[in-house]
Amino acid sequence: MLLELNDLSIRYGRVQAIEALNLTVGEGEIVTVLGSNGAGKSSLLRAILGITPVSAGRIAFDGANITRSATPQRIAGGIALVPEGRRILINQTIRENLLLGATARGAVGDLEPELAAIYDLFPNLAERRDMAASCLSGGEQQMLAIGRALLAKPRLMMLDEPSLGLSPKVVDQIFDLFKRLNADGLSILLVEQNTGKALSVADRGYVLERGRLAVSGSPQELRADERLMRAYLGGGAGGTGGAAPEHAIS
Repeated sequence: MLLELNDLSIRYGRVQAIEALNLTVGEGEIVTVLGSNGAGKSSLLRAILGITPVSAGRIAFDGANITRSATPQRIAGGIALVPEGRRILINQTIRENLLLGATARGAVGDLEPELAAIYDLFPNLAERRDMAASCLSGGEQQMLAIGRALLAKPRLMMLDEPSLGLSPKVVDQIFDLFKRLNADGLSILLVEQNTGKALSVADRGYVLERGRLAVSGSPQELRADERLMRAYLGGGAGGTGGAAPEHAIS
């Protein structure tokens, strides 16, 4: 198992963000974590990367206990996070933003071949590589954030609400990209409000409610549970859930 969480708990003072959660991601899997706002999804990803400390439980990556490992060690070991809101440096160039991913893993030497591979994946970034990232649309900024994470050479990429604020067309493009990356062997842990899109690419899903596991299963099992879809996923079994915002941008 590539990633394994055992009885993981996260607290912020008196607030229990995650309670005794067990979760796994296998090699080559796409696993999605679903739930309403405040369910603890972002806290979970931050804990896996070591940004947020855990109050109890164990995190193992590729069989090694990383519960107390520092964030740079986890990145160097093969875990990358594309955070909610993208968190790019808009006053830095596209190239400089991308190089942050390589820097995070401690890379040295000639990185041009790796940058070229990212430019092949995202031609829009290649055309403006020496321009400030502020010139990019919302969708292009998300592509930049994904490219930055890919330059960390992860075995597991975690994504926090990658469809947020994007047009349906761009969301389709990004989720098609996830399928291509996964076909090349990348494991993905996906936190996403757009439940229809998340379940369309995932091998398995977990649904959180107030930091606790409500249910887990295959996309087919989750879609078939009418009570679950209405209570946690925002629609009936035939619905898509999590529609793009009305004022989405591309």
